[in-house]
Amino acid sequence: MIYKNLSKYYDQLFSDNSSYEKWVNLVKKNITGNKIIELACGSGDVSYKLSKYYDVLATDISEDMLNIVKEKYPNLKVMKMDMKHVEGNYDGVICFCDSINYLSSLEECEIMFKSVYECLTFGGKFIFDIHSIDRIDEFKNGYIEEGYVEGVPYSWEISLDINKLYHTFAFYLENDTVFEQHIQTIFDINDIISIMKNIGFNVEVYTDFDKKGITKGEKYFLIGGKI
Repeated sequence: MIYKNLSKYYDQLFSDNSSYEKWVNLVKKNITGNKIIELACGSGDVSYKLSKYYDVLATDISEDMLNIVKEKYPNLKVMKMDMKHVEGNYDGVICFCDSINYLSSLEECEIMFKSVYECLTFGGKFIFDIHSIDRIDEFKNGYIEEGYVEGVPYSWEISLDINKLYHTFAFYLENDTVFEQHIQTIFDINDIISIMKNIGFNVEVYTDFDKKGITKGEKYFLIGGKI
């Protein structure tokens, strides 16, 4: 299970308050209803910030991550949920931090997007981000990061195989070495848009939060409206 051993160090390695604020502003700009569900919520920072403005349910498939959310934000509503199978009815569905790239195929994307569409109210919005195609060039020669987190030496290696990113984390404990590997798929943005439109979404695309359309950058942001 991913985000098990890594969950303990998640905030120290990945926390990015400036990006969290941009995600929150993107949601506030586009979702006018009240009820929101966040899929793959991580340690809950975005859900917590949004809970000041919306009725938010934070969900994740990792119980270890959800335990961290409960500890950090005891008043936030949380639920274990597979993002491919969304339950309930919402004015907005959000999924950030490259989480959709954890899906292994376009078929899994279609399953998820259909589930999201069915649970949205009419006029509701589905907002998510994914890696841009430029990430393939960025990681074609690999990547390695080494350092300390909570006093524990660690390494984070990224390797590329066609359109798959392999993230390998190692934590060098005093008497043991703990490994965890994550696999992400880099999708063609046009395939993603096509699936969404076939399901019934109208689709807006931005690059890196605020550049309209598909341009060079790290992330694509998609806003799908149920009409």
